[in-house]
Amino acid sequence: MNLFLIKSTGFFPGLPEEFLRILNPDVIVILEFNLESILECRLKNEKRKSEEITETGTHVKHRIRHAGKTIDEVETEQEMQRIFALISESLIECSVKIIKLKFKEREPFEHAKTTSNEIVKRLSTSYRKKYLLFITLHLKTSLF
Repeated sequence: MNLFLIKSTGFFPGLPEEFLRILNPDVIVILEFNLESILECRLKNEKRKSEEITETGTHVKHRIRHAGKTIDEVETEQEMQRIFALISESLIECSVKIIKLKFKEREPFEHAKTTSNEIVKRLSTSYRKKYLLFITLHLKTSLF
């Protein structure tokens, strides 16, 4: 689940309006990381073989990614993520929260701790809010 998809021809919406209405989040949370860290992570992932056998013996074929390979491209993706979040916000009438995690971690999981503290802080001031979380770094999502 992504706010947008990157294909060889450009950016495409990742969440159709009908799906957003089913999820019906109260808040869309965007996590923004240090651009260099994102690029470093992607370059490490790119060095993997396109096909590999995992330690459990499962055969995995990696897909070709069109994600940014330069700082400028990653920055554009973060801007596009904001744009798609604002479009989604207007379609389903929710709010958008951007958590900036652009600092280098000084300890393991510092970004995760910061994120959870921010979300807990917001949850403690609201009643039964559903959060839809988008992360640029690994392009994973969660629903709280």
